[in-house]
Amino acid sequence: MKYLLSILLLTAVLANISAQNISLAMNYAEQGEYEKAKSIYQKLYEQNPNNQDYLLGLADTYIQLNEFKKAEKLLYNYIKKPTKSPNIMVELGYVFQIQKDSVNANIWYEKAIDIVKTRNVYAYTIGQAFQKHNLLERAIQTYEIANEKEPRINYSIQLARLYGEKGNQKKMFENYIKLIEENEKYIEVIQRNFNAYINDNPQNESNIILKRLLIQKLQNSPNILYNQILSWLFVQEQDFNKAFAQEKAIFKRNTTPDFSRLMDLAQIAFENKKYNSAFDINAFVINQSQDISIQIKAIENQMQIKLIQNNNPKDIEKSFLSHFNTYGYGLETLNLQLLYAKFLAFDQNQPDKALSNLEVVSKKNLNKFQQAKIQMLMADILVAQQQYNQALIKYSLISKMVKNTPLAQKSRYKSAQTSYYKGDFNWALTQFNILKKATTQTIANDALEMSRFIKQGKSETDSTQQALKALAKTDLLIYQNKPKLALNQLDSILVSNESYHIKDQALFKKAEILNQLHRYQEAVKYYQQLIDEHPKSIVTDNALFQISKIQFEKLNQPEEAMKNLETLIFNHQDSIFFVEARTLYRKLRGDQNIQ
Repeated sequence: MKYLLSILLLTAVLANISAQNISLAMNYAEQGEYEKAKSIYQKLYEQNPNNQDYLLGLADTYIQLNEFKKAEKLLYNYIKKPTKSPNIMVELGYVFQIQKDSVNANIWYEKAIDIVKTRNVYAYTIGQAFQKHNLLERAIQTYEIANEKEPRINYSIQLARLYGEKGNQKKMFENYIKLIEENEKYIEVIQRNFNAYINDNPQNESNIILKRLLIQKLQNSPNILYNQILSWLFVQEQDFNKAFAQEKAIFKRNTTPDFSRLMDLAQIAFENKKYNSAFDINAFVINQSQDISIQIKAIENQMQIKLIQNNNPKDIEKSFLSHFNTYGYGLETLNLQLLYAKFLAFDQNQPDKALSNLEVVSKKNLNKFQQAKIQMLMADILVAQQQYNQALIKYSLISKMVKNTPLAQKSRYKSAQTSYYKGDFNWALTQFNILKKATTQTIANDALEMSRFIKQGKSETDSTQQALKALAKTDLLIYQNKPKLALNQLDSILVSNESYHIKDQALFKKAEILNQLHRYQEAVKYYQQLIDEHPKSIVTDNALFQISKIQFEKLNQPEEAMKNLETLIFNHQDSIFFVEARTLYRKLRGDQNIQ
């Protein structure tokens, strides 16, 4: 037993020494010290002449030292061994190629490929050897022969990547799709690979090639997979109507009704502010589904869109009441009832009616999360009515009711906001400082901004903090959905206050309101004034990003947008908008591969 343990210990020690030696040899080679590397590789190869890592390392040092004959002899002797190693034939061929002896190089390349014709098990190692030396055509030839001889062994992924490297995107997409056809589980992985070529421009060459290929395949052999990829492609292009058409085709061909893909598409369209498309998709779901819970969820989505667009308040009221008439006021429509209460309080200026409705709903048999959502909205309405103490009590109860959840963090943030509206800046600052470490990233970021704003505002205002109170009143007016009064308040602040950290916030808030009101030219004016006059403000990076988006998306001014993005990228690298700004900048610059 002791003898066996000694052998095992010795083996482990020798293995560790070999690992250290090869690491040292590789390090020497990377630094260009090939003589030192050669010396180590020679010793390692002598100790283990069957190890290809030692063989190839030694051969490479010979090549780097222009000792080509030694490299030829080393590799040739290895090939003569009984164990077939056709990848070494490629290595030997490459030694001849770098000596410009294309005749002998091709002889050995062909010998390696000929082996694949009878033993395709070697295709991968031979293909990898060709790829290593950038012999892409030879690698493609190797994998295609292997696929032809034994279709069960699939080299589509290798071929797709090689064709991509060579710029043959049609062949690349064909091989990726072939892989998906043979195994649907690869579809999401392959779509991630597509992201290196596909972007939101329908005229992008890669988009066109993939689109044509999929449409051709659909014409020849209808397959839901092709519809799924086309739908994904149209989503990348932000063409949700065309994606919707593909999803309808998928839905109609499914034997069992499945609305999950349609609902997901509606949500993506909503998040991208394509409200009309999102509304139409939800309408289709409502008409096609027999499941009441699915219908109600789609109706909730539609009503959210109507509230955002707010084109006709009377129509919105009528729609809510019609839905309640159809589906009732039970727990199934709880979220719809919350939306209605929010509409009454913040759009129709009927807070008492909204609170009365919520009080009735809160008496139902609810779980703690449902109860928390109701109490949260009631607290929000109380804040809008400036009943701060009652609101703070509710926020505190919610934090305890759903402790250690995102909803609890949201409640704590709203409590801090309420203290800010109330003018209790010290307590608000304490709460925001704690929330900077929140696990919910959005809350953490918002808390950080509020903390910085209050801290700087306090340091620059008079002892009574009248200017900071005026800004808090402005924020309350914005919260109460009174944008015109908020604009008047900001004008008064800008005229009467010279404080650096009050004026920059006032300019930013005015630009934000004008942006929300779709008064884009005016918004740009105030964003630009902030950028010019307050380059070191804590909201300058935010202003740069927002003005860039308006110039690009709303005003068709890509060059101006790029200038502002450049300023953000180079002067505000710690900004939370840095990554988004860089992505948008690359898009405006016309980069093809935007990750």
